[in-house]
Amino acid sequence: MFPGIFSLPQPDDMTATFQDIFMPGFYFWLCWFVVYMIFSFFVGRHHGTPYSKYETCYMLQLNGLPAIRDMLGYDGSTAETHARFGPFLKYMTLLGIGCLGSISFTYVLWFNYWAHTAFCLTLFLFCTWNGAIRYFNMMTKYYVKSL
Repeated sequence: MFPGIFSLPQPDDMTATFQDIFMPGFYFWLCWFVVYMIFSFFVGRHHGTPYSKYETCYMLQLNGLPAIRDMLGYDGSTAETHARFGPFLKYMTLLGIGCLGSISFTYVLWFNYWAHTAFCLTLFLFCTWNGAIRYFNMMTKYYVKSL
């Protein structure tokens, strides 16, 4: 059963501490973070428009949000500055802070059914909206090219 994975407490355990809830998620995130940083150092930061046909989440954020691009000090005017590791490391630091904040919030969700349900519904709606916008933009871009 799922609660046995990562030593999570049982769902009916109302004596779970913050550490009991936080640490399994933190370990899972830390494993992902290490693998993703290795991938990004060697491969991922070299991709993204206009220098590659592959898009990464990092480049999607930088191309879509000029405020983040300026805050990170990103300059993608050449292929060399496009692949600098400093802005990517700043981005990953901000992402890590956001992820750890989200994992910390799970303590509240563990004990409150309605907060958990509202959070899951909000995530579903947010992901559906962003996915629909992404596919709409991709389909219209390819359709316009074919005209």
